[in-house]
Amino acid sequence: MEFDVEIFEYAMKKDYENNLFEMWKIQYFNRMQLDKYIDFEEYKKECTKEKETNKHTKITYEQVEIEMEQVEAAFKKKEDTQNGII
Repeated sequence: MEFDVEIFEYAMKKDYENNLFEMWKIQYFNRMQLDKYIDFEEYKKECTKEKETNKHTKITYEQVEIEMEQVEAAFKKKEDTQNGII
């Protein structure tokens, strides 16, 4: 089972890198015109660094609960508005 997880993680990493490469190719021409060219490895590091930073953000149970209450209130308000209550 552990081997399957490693294969899956490897496949996901390669898929991510392929998607990054496609994005880099699209941006390549625009960056060349602006003299802001960076090679793919540098681009990948920038994107991965941002992903790693976001990956380690922790949120408490209380924060999740507060956010869910806000979402529920927004949906209720929208529903009430649509029903002509407010």
